Amino acid sequence: MGLLLPPSLGLCSLKDLNLTDCGITETPDSLGHLSQLRRLYLGSNNFEIIPANITDLFNLEFLDISDCQRLRFLPELPSISISINAVNCILLEALPFLSVPYTNIQLQDIRFYVSFLNCFNLYQNGLKDIVEDVLQKLESLATLWTKQPYLKDVKYLPVASICFPGSEIPEWFNFRSTGSLIIEELPPCWNNNRFVGFALCAVMETQHHRIENSWDLCICCECNFKSKDGRHHIVHGKFGYQPYYYRAEPYSVKSDHVYIGSDHLMYPRDTGDLCYN
Repeated sequence: MGLLLPPSLGLCSLKDLNLTDCGITETPDSLGHLSQLRRLYLGSNNFEIIPANITDLFNLEFLDISDCQRLRFLPELPSISISINAVNCILLEALPFLSVPYTNIQLQDIRFYVSFLNCFNLYQNGLKDIVEDVLQKLESLATLWTKQPYLKDVKYLPVASICFPGSEIPEWFNFRSTGSLIIEELPPCWNNNRFVGFALCAVMETQHHRIENSWDLCICCECNFKSKDGRHHIVHGKFGYQPYYYRAEPYSVKSDHVYIGSDHLMYPRDTGDLCYN
């Protein structure tokens, strides 16, 4: 029988809790009482559920449940900016995503990264709903951005990224190409005060690709905007990496995976009045 945590932890000021590979078979409700917790590491354990009162962890930024191979469901999560590492959760079926409220939230602080690498039960059962939730979240963030013009000058824009097993680009993406290059003519004067950024999608083709650490799977992008008079503006971005987490043990990616993301670094700043088409 694996480790059972005490029902009352008594650590109300705790910010980081690492219970990786502790043989935990049941997570206590007292986890929801750690109101200051920011990073929770539960990877490589044997529990099947996580307490529903995890929604009370309003400060939670990162949740690691990697290699929890008996875990099937997650409850609603407390933050729209939480990042999740669910690598090798082979029985995981569904993960609810919170909608974005139209309030004065700290939009520039939103960081949302989720990895469903090798979560093949998710691919078979609940993937469509999850992808739709993510795309709606990106669209909601964009809409919210237009409603808060005072945020236009902040240093950081919202960032979101998700990866999951699959090989199809969602219909939501209009500009498509085979290979690593897309050339498209954008609508006239697209870079106006309503533009909030780009959402990207890529399929990584692989057959049992061995990953040495968590930073090996990262999609890097270069956007070269060219105006009709020949001037260029280049921005770079990346998505797919996992913050707060370094995986010491190598693992294999066993099939093709889809990456969807949006990076504030790809926002074309300092273009002045030039209209790139």
